Amino acid sequence: MKQPPMRFWLTFLLSIVPTGVFASQITITSGAGYRQLVIDIAANCQKEDDLTINASYGNFGQMLAHIKMTGMIQAVISDQSFFSDNHVQASRYYPIGYGTLVLAWRKGLLLKSSQDLKRQDIKRIAIPNLKKALYGKAGKQYLQSSHLFSTIKPKLYVVATVPQVTSYLVTGEVDAGFTNLTDIQRVKNDIGGYLIIRHGYHPIKIVTGILKGHDTSDAITRYQQCITSKTVKEIAKRHGL
Repeated sequence: MKQPPMRFWLTFLLSIVPTGVFASQITITSGAGYRQLVIDIAANCQKEDDLTINASYGNFGQMLAHIKMTGMIQAVISDQSFFSDNHVQASRYYPIGYGTLVLAWRKGLLLKSSQDLKRQDIKRIAIPNLKKALYGKAGKQYLQSSHLFSTIKPKLYVVATVPQVTSYLVTGEVDAGFTNLTDIQRVKNDIGGYLIIRHGYHPIKIVTGILKGHDTSDAITRYQQCITSKTVKEIAKRHGL
């Protein structure tokens, strides 16, 4: 699936932030697989804290470009490693939950374990970008720790993001795929099923980081109040975190 050019993301970010950023408005970026989570958090922040959250989404590379190219990103929701691996400086972090890798498959199939990926009828396995996407990295780590990577590597169909994997599973364009527990919730009735994978990859600690230089506004104070609330913790749990 072809990705929108970077100028699209720049135009998008410019369009969602009006001239003169108001105190009750912030702009964040997050992984594409957490879009619905962020939407639900934003709705709660709007309701409870009168805070508007504008968001852009993508894989790690796209998120980093959003931060560097626009200068408008004030906070990030992602795995803790995103900040250290990409030298993104945050003044403080707030935990949201732990992400979980899943192996899912299309309707018409049944997988009892990841070893079933070696079956002849499993011909195409979608996985997010192995270097730039959080769950692509996790999926590769899991396959390597399970001694499956070299065997099924010819079957791998690498895409950019988790939602693309999920979409291909729904349409039946792939037989199986690695995604996350958050994104799979929205389509679980449209696929054959999924297995939760809790081990075999580095822990995925999802946090929100307040970027340096953006940590003193009233909007950030409201964001901190919202993101640490009991309601947001319940939202995160509902999304598989």
